[in-house]
Amino acid sequence: MSAVKTVVWLGIAGFAASGFAGSACAAEPEFRKATNEISVAACNGVAQDAAAEVKATGRAPTDSYVNMIRDICLMNEQEAMDRAAALKQTVPATMWKACEDRVSAAPKKSFSNMMHCLDDDLQALPDSKLPAGTVIQFQSGRERRYWTLAECRKSTASTPCVAK
Repeated sequence: MSAVKTVVWLGIAGFAASGFAGSACAAEPEFRKATNEISVAACNGVAQDAAAEVKATGRAPTDSYVNMIRDICLMNEQEAMDRAAALKQTVPATMWKACEDRVSAAPKKSFSNMMHCLDDDLQALPDSKLPAGTVIQFQSGRERRYWTLAECRKSTASTPCVAK
């Protein structure tokens, strides 16, 4: 998983799918948090938005709630950073630059937004333009493309990954 869409997504789907929820065991993966300036600023904003949503209901958000939202966001940002670093050599340079320009011009910059942009642009590529090693997976009736079979298998969808 990557990308921060909404606080609800972070609080439920991102938290559960990260493997963070449930019983603890010795084999749990290490969760790293992004520490770069862009990710920290983005996640501080997500945490502030979450706090504002709680305040709008007439309750006061706890520090632990705000910190949890921020930490989950930073873990998602780290995953997005790792994906971006791995994909930069594979993604067509024009696609990378176009997404970089759009995300840089946006009021909320994040690596998650960069990955959303790349994923959306990838969906628009005709099959003949897809990089070698691309695979397809179907999710909820919508065709989804992944850059590697490993990434497809890592996704949380229950449908099988199909190599191109």
